[in-house]
Amino acid sequence: MKWIFGALLLGSIVYPVYAFFELLSVSTHNHWAEREQLMAVMDTSLDSANLGLTGAELAELDQRDQLASTAYTRAVVEAARLGRGYTQVWNLSLGLSALLCTASLCGLWLCRQSRRLKITRTEDPTSADPH
Repeated sequence: MKWIFGALLLGSIVYPVYAFFELLSVSTHNHWAEREQLMAVMDTSLDSANLGLTGAELAELDQRDQLASTAYTRAVVEAARLGRGYTQVWNLSLGLSALLCTASLCGLWLCRQSRRLKITRTEDPTSADPH
């Protein structure tokens, strides 16, 4: 039983570290929140080449480019939805990891208390089995 709780404890400690580095690798190239906010900006003086198009830049496109503008807008909205979902799943997984850590620490503590209780009973002469 002790091995199970030890493995849960190890997993609950290692997973958040892995998830943090995984989040860093995803967030460094995916600025979904910034792109969504940038589309609401109507300032044409803002240099947004690295994050995407502003709302003003999309409005300046001519009729022929409106399909591209609509596709870009939909892609940004969808990426923002997926980014929020990914963030929620990441937060829930960290919460689950914290719960597993707590449960495994409690389990290891109970295993230790149970072992102490058994040792105490075997050393106590009054608790000897009469059979």
